[in-house]
Formats: sequence, structure tokens, C-alpha cells
Amino acid sequence: VSLTVLFSILVVEAVILFPSLRNYESDLLLRIEDAATAAMAARVNPHVESPRAAVVALSAAMSNYSALLGGHIYDAEGGLIAVFGDAPSLSLDEARNDNRRARRLGNGDRFELLWPRSESGLPYDIVARADSSWVAAELWGFVIRIAGLVLLISVVSTTAALLVLWRTVLMPLLQLRERMSA
Repeated sequence: VSLTVLFSILVVEAVILFPSLRNYESDLLLRIEDAATAAMAARVNPHVESPRAAVVALSAAMSNYSALLGGHIYDAEGGLIAVFGDAPSLSLDEARNDNRRARRLGNGDRFELLWPRSESGLPYDIVARADSSWVAAELWGFVIRIAGLVLLISVVSTTAALLVLWRTVLMPLLQLRERMSA
């Protein structure tokens, strides 16, 4: 019975863990996207800056926000007009054809984002690369915390089940055996 309780808890937690892990990963990537957007928006003036001034501003933003690694700046026709920092592998056409504004690449250490001019208010599109190498460690920590919690719940519930079985089934059987032996 205690093994059935333990197994049931493990199965239920495993079923819950995978969607929770994906949601947590999405939250972490959204945090990267928001921070990179804030760093870019704080440094680039949409009304007066040329693409060259934007490159200078974004390079400064990279020094203040180390997770912003680099990017491409495209004109209205989609032509590449500037590159700053560690250029992303994602091109503007790929980013536009992909229905997502952002995606993780490689082994998960790079997170590439598209800021279209329609959303950023800038006269050009920007595709940037942000550092997401810390996300894997954060997800592993999440799994360890959940596994520890599942282990704790399993031990407590299994112990409780054993105590109930001992008091309700085994003790009366042992007393009956002693009386029959006597």
C-alpha cells in the first residue's frame, strides 16, 4: 500500500512537472526579453537618432546590460545597415517568417529577439542577441526544488499510510495471534 501511495505521488508530480517546467522556462525567457527591450528603449531615442547613433546607443546599452550581446539594424526595405556586438544568426527575413518574436538557439545559451519598427517606434527593425545561458541552471534548480518537495511529500504520506496500517490492521492481527497462541 505504501509503495502504491509513493508511486501514485511520483506519477502525479511527473505529470504536473513538465508543463510547469515549460511555463517557468517561458517566464524566464520573457524576463530576458523584457529586460533587453527596456535596455534598448532606454538608450535609443526614436525621434532623432540615425542608425549609426542607434548602434552607439545600443553598444552603450550592452555595456550596462551585459545580457544584450549584439544585433543587426535593418532599414525599412529590410537591408542591413548596421551590426553591433555579437551579431545574431537570425536574419530579419527569418525572424519575420517565424511567428514568434523571440527564440532560443544553439544549446539554449542564445536568445534572439526581433523588435519590428511597428512595435518599437523606431524607424528601423532590430534583431538582437541576448544571453540566456543562465536559464538552464535556473531550470535545473527548479527541477531539484520540485524533486525535493515530491520526496518530502512522499516520505510524509508513506509514513502516515504505514502508521495508519500499523494501528488499524497489523496491531489487531498481532494481538489476535498472541491470544490464539495463549
